[in-house]
Amino acid sequence: MKYTTRSLTQHWLRGRSQIMFILFICSFAFGEVGCGYRVDSPITGGTSGIAISVTPKTDTLAQAGVLTLVSSVTGWKQDSTVSWSIVGSGVGTLTSTGSIATFTAPSTLVQSPLIVSVMARSHEDTSRVAFATITIRKQVDTTTHLQLIIAPWTVTLQVGRTQQFTSTVSGSSNNGVTWSLVSGYGSISSTGLYTAPSSIAGSSAQDIIRATAMEDTNVSAQATITILSAADTTPCFSRDVQPIITSNCGMSGCHNGGAQKSLLTYAGVRNYVTPGSAIGSKLYKDVSGAGKRMPPTPRTALTKDQIALIGRWINAGALNTTCVVDTTGGCDTSLVLYSAFVHITLQNNCLGCHAGLNPSGGVDLSTYSSVQTVANDGRLVGSLLGTAPNFIMPQNGGPLDACTIAKIRAWVNHGAANN
Repeated sequence: MKYTTRSLTQHWLRGRSQIMFILFICSFAFGEVGCGYRVDSPITGGTSGIAISVTPKTDTLAQAGVLTLVSSVTGWKQDSTVSWSIVGSGVGTLTSTGSIATFTAPSTLVQSPLIVSVMARSHEDTSRVAFATITIRKQVDTTTHLQLIIAPWTVTLQVGRTQQFTSTVSGSSNNGVTWSLVSGYGSISSTGLYTAPSSIAGSSAQDIIRATAMEDTNVSAQATITILSAADTTPCFSRDVQPIITSNCGMSGCHNGGAQKSLLTYAGVRNYVTPGSAIGSKLYKDVSGAGKRMPPTPRTALTKDQIALIGRWINAGALNTTCVVDTTGGCDTSLVLYSAFVHITLQNNCLGCHAGLNPSGGVDLSTYSSVQTVANDGRLVGSLLGTAPNFIMPQNGGPLDACTIAKIRAWVNHGAANN
């Protein structure tokens, strides 16, 4: 085909017009998107991209101390504001204006130190939160220069048991104190020996004792005692034994079925047990290290208390007992301790997977600091309840009972203290 000078010119102009038209449409479309984007939000991304931080993340206050908290929200699209709240305990006061909140510590403390969590929650995506952890400590009395400390400041006892408390007075040559029962059911001697009551109504109760300095009766210190009803000395398979075995032996690739014999059921566990003889049972030999060490290295071995509990269950007949948590007296969540309840619950149900050099999901629950992290960001309770996006935990053996979850939730809401 031959092209004349005129036809070539027309062909070039027609192509150029099409290109210009396309560029005009594109610039118009992208210009509209850009304007709309600039008006709606300064940052790209939808709600799932929201992140919140609070400054300072941790701080320490004296009684009646004041702390200013500042929130920062990134990734928002429609609403960059937050709501502020004190988590759980309601100790102290909080006033807020937009991204700034002012926390005022209480002027008096029942115990010291006291840990409080303040939460900032996104208005646009209420699942996005951030926390500030505030430690409140009693202020030194500078008028008398007296200090009084008692130890321990919190303890858990069974009914009928005793606990010796000690006092330390500094700033005076008179080290004497007067002991008294502030509230509760037990008694305390003039030397600080506390005796729990022989029986209580329900599963637990609480006493508070006080030591007052003889040199200055305005100086005192208090301790809290949690009293537990008498425990059943015969381990229950479903409540006490199975969670330990499931957590430490029933994970994927071990005794959860398939090539390995399952230990997720009573029938499976029974294959490794000689009722009435712990020392004659393969299960007990392996977990105690007398046989083939289970769980195998590098996994963490069972604790002495866990091994002893399995031994007592076998010696008592290794029965398939199913026990329901007694809540006839209500599920007492008034004072849940990390050391006496939360740590033990996690140890028996979770540490088989969430401990060691390579914990499942990168979540280590073997130390308080690591548990505090997942407690404050919502993953601990979210996993126990199975609320999205969390998978329900423990994965094997079924969820924890409602009362146990309620107690752990109460501990988290009251600041997830290392008590």
